[in-house]
Amino acid sequence: MGFFDLLAERRMAEAVRRGELDNLPGSGKPLPPDEFANLPDEIRMACRVLRNANVVPEEMQLDKELRRLRDLFEASSDDEERERLRSELRKARLRLDLLLERSRGPIPPQYLDRVRDRLK
Repeated sequence: MGFFDLLAERRMAEAVRRGELDNLPGSGKPLPPDEFANLPDEIRMACRVLRNANVVPEEMQLDKELRRLRDLFEASSDDEERERLRSELRKARLRLDLLLERSRGPIPPQYLDRVRDRLK
């Protein structure tokens, strides 16, 4: 056991002895399931840090943006506005598809120019 582990153990034991840990919320109940339990330790810590910092992966941000744009599109009755939203929806969907595809592997070079043209 390392120095910091020993120090933490001592401080917790002192807090228990002083009664500082009595009547805490959730006392006596099982811990909630760890949403990152199936990840390796080094990745699990990084995921917790990112979650606690409210950092969201770009894919999730784009998905949220797509839902927002769809709601606006469905609520709009103005033809010009619907066309503008339709264009934004296409671009956001394409960006999301590209991000997801990138995570699966490289995009074949013959498609890159066509994809870039669509994003303009």
